[in-house]
Amino acid sequence: MKEEIVFEFGGEGGGIAISRIHKKSGIKYIYHHNEFDPTDEGLDINKKSEFYTFEEPFQMINHKYPWHLLYLLVVHDDFRLYVIEALIKKLNIESFNPANFEHSKSNLEDILNIKLKYSVNENTKKPLWTFDKINKKDSVLDDKKNSELSNSTIFKTPKIKNKIPKIWNGYCPESWLKGKTVRMRLNRNDFYESEETGLQIFVLRGVQAIIMGHRGNGEFRTTLNYGDEVENGEILSPQNSDRL
Repeated sequence: MKEEIVFEFGGEGGGIAISRIHKKSGIKYIYHHNEFDPTDEGLDINKKSEFYTFEEPFQMINHKYPWHLLYLLVVHDDFRLYVIEALIKKLNIESFNPANFEHSKSNLEDILNIKLKYSVNENTKKPLWTFDKINKKDSVLDDKKNSELSNSTIFKTPKIKNKIPKIWNGYCPESWLKGKTVRMRLNRNDFYESEETGLQIFVLRGVQAIIMGHRGNGEFRTTLNYGDEVENGEILSPQNSDRL
């Protein structure tokens, strides 16, 4: 029985992957969700689910997690085009601007072996994405069709000091270090965003609170939802694209 990882992304302390297993009865795809608890409080997580197609676990991930904003590690060639098309569609739906997307863009381009390109549709005046498929020598092989994308704002990634709570308390950790209690409110991208600094946190409920590498622009949900209202003991960690 042969098993291989065909899709994987991660953050500090854990990650999510899809593996493919060749059995006598056929091919199976296994969804893996692993998180490490550095506090020794028994908060580690190790989940597995079995599927008959790659599309099933990938679409579950695609709808639930911002994998394109975390650190992409593996995409097998058999599913590369499928993942690329899902990425372009996701960028369109979530209205990302290339400036706001720059933090993760180079990682995606490297793993997917593409060059992401941005322009504006002359007829609709709306932002457009396209990509070129490239070889290892960066020669352009072919172009793909455009997808629409809205404008946003770029912010520099904050340098978070090391004296922060290991378990997220629902408040902005950047302001917490300065002795201030600033609430974090759920925005339209399903990130908790600091009402004062724009710092964003993506929450894997009950597991991990990941400090994102780009700031929000104050586009909050109309319904008020704050991180401090429901504490589930998530491990606070930075988005880390430099650890490998």
